[in-house]
Amino acid sequence: MQRMYGHEALAGQWVLLIAILSWVCQGRQWRFKATPVIIWSVNGILAVLVHIYFIPMIYIVMLGYIATDYFGRKKLLRPILCFVSTTVSALFTMFIIGAFSGSGSYRAGGLGIYSANYNALFNSQGRAKYIAPLNFLDGQYEGFAYLGLGIILGGAIALVLVISRTEKNPLKQFSGFSRERKAEMICMLSIFVLSMVIAASPRGTFNGRVIYDIKLPEVIFGVMSIFRATGRFAWVAVYIVYTSVLFAISKLSGKRTAMFCMVLIAAVQVLDLRVMMKNESMRNAAKKAYEDPLKDPKWEELADEADEIVFAPLPVDYLAYYEIFYAFGEYADENDIELSSFAVARGDYSYLRDDADEKLQQVIDGTADENYIVVFINEEDIPKENENFTVYDLDGYKVAVNNS
Repeated sequence: MQRMYGHEALAGQWVLLIAILSWVCQGRQWRFKATPVIIWSVNGILAVLVHIYFIPMIYIVMLGYIATDYFGRKKLLRPILCFVSTTVSALFTMFIIGAFSGSGSYRAGGLGIYSANYNALFNSQGRAKYIAPLNFLDGQYEGFAYLGLGIILGGAIALVLVISRTEKNPLKQFSGFSRERKAEMICMLSIFVLSMVIAASPRGTFNGRVIYDIKLPEVIFGVMSIFRATGRFAWVAVYIVYTSVLFAISKLSGKRTAMFCMVLIAAVQVLDLRVMMKNESMRNAAKKAYEDPLKDPKWEELADEADEIVFAPLPVDYLAYYEIFYAFGEYADENDIELSSFAVARGDYSYLRDDADEKLQQVIDGTADENYIVVFINEEDIPKENENFTVYDLDGYKVAVNNS
């Protein structure tokens, strides 16, 4: 819900649910033995196409799947095939969509800032009706993982029922479980802890306090910087809790009792999160008419001759100027003009910067073989005008056009 109407791709968390469902249904006797391998492989492809952040998340779940298969069922071939097939499928899909075509870095700043707080599962961050927000640090909105009062209530009910039905020492009762059941429980708990630690890393925090700050080696720091918003990994923990609570409730004696508890949990959950639902609804209910910022008639004249819009010099923080890119993106689309760059994540900045600088220099020297509209993001970058180009101030934008 938090990701809707702002980061829709990350709202496609059904990819993560498929991975967890594959784990939960691990003991099922499939008609075709290759079914689990196919499910994992297809899910790997879907994760790449929906959002690349889901790839490491489903691998965390797969780690639990593999460990359960090996330690609980003494199977080795199936988990190996699932891992290899999913990896090959995901990498091939990434290759097809051009993930390896650039020469730039996929790293991004913010590692340790966009993390999860260790109170995330119970921190509503002001989005709940009944649970007051807890303290958290700037940037940790990325680690929003509030369970909801309904699931918290369901967990309490499940815990009470488990304790009430435990007739002997819990450790002795656990030792009496089958090897498969022990492996499932230990692996589920381990993946829950692992996902929360990754979500909080490399700087662990609780409320407003920093508990630890790990100085990672450059190689590990670089890899983790690709997925700088580590707080999102708390979603794995959230769905493990959801699955565990709902599974425990479903095992209540008597279908009516189980159904009543399910309805109660759902009702409390909706009531608790209705503030968030209402705010999201109000935020997106009003239709906002787009107002084109490029109103000067001169733009039409320039569009008749332009082949490409060049943003130069391109600053390192060019993504912060997304409004400029959106304005000229609409203009370029309507007039069939190319763009030298755009506001996209993980762009090859070095290539985009060098390409823009080269074209700007061609405009200054009068050697451009195409007609460019050079958009200056910062006014101090505007070169001294000469006979090779003309600078215009249109609707607050400073642009240069080569005199062909």
